[in-house]
Amino acid sequence: MPETTPKVTVLIPVYNAEPYLKECIESILNGTFTDFELLLIDDCSTDSSVEIIRSVTDPRIRLVVNSRNMGIARNRNKGFDLSRGGYIAFVDNDDISTPDRLEKQTAFMDAHPEVGFCGSWIQEIYADGRPIENGLIEYPASDAEIRERLFRECPIWNPSLMIRKSVITRNNLYHDADFTLGEDFELFVRASRVTQMANIPEVLYLYRRHDHQATTHRTFDAWRNSNIVRMQLMLDEVMKLAPEVKTSLTPVKDSNNENYFRDLLAVDELLTELYQSAGSHGKKILSKMKEHLSYIWLSSLFYLPRYDMHTYRLAQRSNFFKTLPVSARVKILGKSLIGLDKNSVRQIRSVLKGKRVNAWQ
Repeated sequence: MPETTPKVTVLIPVYNAEPYLKECIESILNGTFTDFELLLIDDCSTDSSVEIIRSVTDPRIRLVVNSRNMGIARNRNKGFDLSRGGYIAFVDNDDISTPDRLEKQTAFMDAHPEVGFCGSWIQEIYADGRPIENGLIEYPASDAEIRERLFRECPIWNPSLMIRKSVITRNNLYHDADFTLGEDFELFVRASRVTQMANIPEVLYLYRRHDHQATTHRTFDAWRNSNIVRMQLMLDEVMKLAPEVKTSLTPVKDSNNENYFRDLLAVDELLTELYQSAGSHGKKILSKMKEHLSYIWLSSLFYLPRYDMHTYRLAQRSNFFKTLPVSARVKILGKSLIGLDKNSVRQIRSVLKGKRVNAWQ
């Protein structure tokens, strides 16, 4: 009897997901939409994740166990190749999908063939599943608004996505494994060049906050790599005005941030130089890019895990730094002189308050 092709592949990369994995799986299996395969790719877990998956009896489950650890980006790419559905729905192994998630996203994609990527609003929850107060995150619905917000933030929640597989294979939209963090945002920017994107303005995904998440501990790495992509997006706009500009940026692969801030300064100087000789139309576009770049400067300094004099000297030369109040400049200088890091600041504050630092309840 020939094997039937499911309409949707639900892709869950798995790595040491023992505490939450079964609830994650059941949220998919118990949903209102049934025409799917559940593809779980275990990336050499050292806990009982594989045993948990094998304990769930359902013919829609496909388990693949890697022979070596590949990392999240390569694991998702492997899932793209192994998927049989026309649509691929992402899920992280510690989160929960609402019962109607697949049904609503599939209906939306069927009705909007121009859309290749479709996400949703999300609700943040604590480790024990309780909703986090003020944890509703609303993402822009339209393609135009999503594109505009790419310059400043990530306007799609990656695990809430349903994507059209043909868009991935036709345009080679695989994750760039060089982006060990921020790989999802880099993919969205490339996707924005070849397809439309949308978000369903409803909560279809519950995002679990807990202390073991990679982004909990490496927030700046993710922001830094995403900002590199944003700067390249700006340079793409600049090249429309000045085709002679040929500049490309690459992700930082270690904890040395000096090259990142050097690139940031170079883009700052380039925008300022081009602005001085641009016409009125060019000035309007470049002003917008300079505004976006100021936001990148601000977020970079805010999330910087450790201050040092190399970073300070690069920032000091920027046009952005000159716009800061004197008090802010002095504060950054002071932190740089003593090499203060954010963990130290948090620990000092917790001691002064007589509390233990705990990111999530």
